[in-house]
Amino acid sequence: MSNFDLTVPAVNARPGPGQTSPARVRTDVVGFVGVGGPRHRHEAKRIDDWTSYVATYLRDDAGQALDEPPGARLAEAVREFFANGGARCVVVNIGAQIDSTNTDPLVADMLGIPDEPPTELAGLPVRPIGLELLLTMPEVSLVILPELHARVPVEGVAGSERPLFSNPELLTLQRLFLNRLAQPRERWRVFTLLEPPIEADALAALRWRDALGDHGYAALYWPWVVVEDGAEAPTHTLPPSFAVAGVYARVDLACGPHRPPANERLRDVVVLTEQVEDRVQADLYAGGVNLLRAFPGFGIHVWGARTLLWDPYASPRPELNPLSFVNARRCLTAIERNAEHIAQRSGSAAQRSDALASMRLTRELRAQLLAAYESGALAGDTPEQAFFVRSCADSSAAEDELVCKIGVALAAPAEFIVFRLIRRQGMIEIEEAGPSRAS
Repeated sequence: MSNFDLTVPAVNARPGPGQTSPARVRTDVVGFVGVGGPRHRHEAKRIDDWTSYVATYLRDDAGQALDEPPGARLAEAVREFFANGGARCVVVNIGAQIDSTNTDPLVADMLGIPDEPPTELAGLPVRPIGLELLLTMPEVSLVILPELHARVPVEGVAGSERPLFSNPELLTLQRLFLNRLAQPRERWRVFTLLEPPIEADALAALRWRDALGDHGYAALYWPWVVVEDGAEAPTHTLPPSFAVAGVYARVDLACGPHRPPANERLRDVVVLTEQVEDRVQADLYAGGVNLLRAFPGFGIHVWGARTLLWDPYASPRPELNPLSFVNARRCLTAIERNAEHIAQRSGSAAQRSDALASMRLTRELRAQLLAAYESGALAGDTPEQAFFVRSCADSSAAEDELVCKIGVALAAPAEFIVFRLIRRQGMIEIEEAGPSRAS
């Protein structure tokens, strides 16, 4: 096996033409929660292009244009997502405008944890809002909260804006967001992209990454980007996650989630807020910060695909933990979501003694994993080295449970990432068990 320098990203092998993901469940759908204006508040809307977004949120009932809410980031996030290759997103609009005098309602509606229902939902049955509503959408696999970087006018300074949230407030909100995604179900199903504040330099970006802690379902990108809406149009400085989310979708659609969303050119981006030198890149990349880099004549590229689980001081070395890499984490998520889909499709819960149901489920899971192996998503010289599926129907499972133990080799044939699929009374559960030896 070749030795790779993991200090900085480089040119690595990638799937050849025709090697696409076998996923039955889409992995490219991104969810956005933000302030979109007066229309369709607290509803989850599927949006398939920028024109659809405009028609849904920026036109009134008579078809007249509505302005984007001042200071809100939602429209910018969706625009950059589609500009960089996204094909579908789900939008939850949580408000008509940004209120700079009281951020508590925005935070509560964004995270879906209000003390009381929003005014327009008063008197109706309690139902999820904001992030909680988005997490009920099974097709969403990547979540962005654009209003973490909302802006408000600076008093007394015409045309000047400041972030709605201070840096300590932003860090607290990002931690709350990550903690929510760490809950048992979302921990394996949903991924997110974050960034440090706009003014962060390289050292501040490293410190921000350390302050966020270790998480396998998130990635941090730096620096911020400057985009141009068109020739001679004004430029805008935006969080990198908006455009990078589109790159994730673009790579998923072209190859599948097992392909790293790195060494990909950003569209619409004309310059970065910071220029990154090779020496600085090595330090940041070693610390788990994914970079955007400008290459004269070649444009601006996403350079790196590491999750917040990457720890340069980890033992064993971080590169030996496959879930330190974005593509490994999201590939495993795709496999788990497909396994969930197969189990749901196979019907209601079977009795433990129903050997036929167990055989059928095991056969379908193996077929799905074989397709993943043949696409290049799994490692190993043979399918036996790449995965295993074992029915646990004859073990300690309860009478109303059907349990399968599944192992997949995402990094090396000798090391498996193991998870259990449990079908109990018509409900599907996924439990990750971590690395395990193939034997």
